[in-house]
Amino acid sequence: MNCPLCGIESTQNHLRYCKKNINELPIKDLKKMYLVHNVPELFEYDNLIENYINKQMSLPDIKREFNISYATTLFMLNYYNIPTRSRSEAFKSCNKKRKQTNLQKYGAENVLGKDTIIYHKRNETMKSKYGVYNAFQIPEVIGKINDDNYYLEKYGMTLSELRKENALKFWESLEGEERKKFIELCNSNRRKTFDKNYGGHPLQTEDIQDKMKLTNLSKYEVEYIFKEKI
Repeated sequence: MNCPLCGIESTQNHLRYCKKNINELPIKDLKKMYLVHNVPELFEYDNLIENYINKQMSLPDIKREFNISYATTLFMLNYYNIPTRSRSEAFKSCNKKRKQTNLQKYGAENVLGKDTIIYHKRNETMKSKYGVYNAFQIPEVIGKINDDNYYLEKYGMTLSELRKENALKFWESLEGEERKKFIELCNSNRRKTFDKNYGGHPLQTEDIQDKMKLTNLSKYEVEYIFKEKI
């Protein structure tokens, strides 16, 4: 990259000491000048708007196409006062592009969706190597997944603590209407599971009710724990 003032090949730090920097511009203005001069196709205002806002390019997209670091792109977005996407907005944008790419390449939004080439190839590989179709059916994998020592060593917390932290991060990434839709989705999936496995809510089935009565009788000597002993 070259100095926009004197034209010599240099890093942006050179601008601070360049003899042609007679106006002694602030560092952030010098950095902006340097970046616009060397990467105008991205960092001119209209081009940054086009790529980041209109084309919905993510920071990884920009890095791949222009070989520009995340920090540099964020600096220019902040310099121009262009609002950056929230975590949930970034997820939506990336998820949409991922689905479009998968549809073009594999004919399905999910690359591992049933009946895709990758889905069948994965199953064949798993079956030939491990004798099962799902990695979570392998005893060694099951043991590692449930081993708290593994999570303590890698993340400094137990599996349950890690799940709780990830769930909290996901919940905090959602906004008002998104939270409402997520709750509705969870309730809908739970009802479907109950209908499939129990034909309705499990507490309404005779089998589950009988098991609860036996458990309560063995523990509390009553069929219902809130029933007063006589």
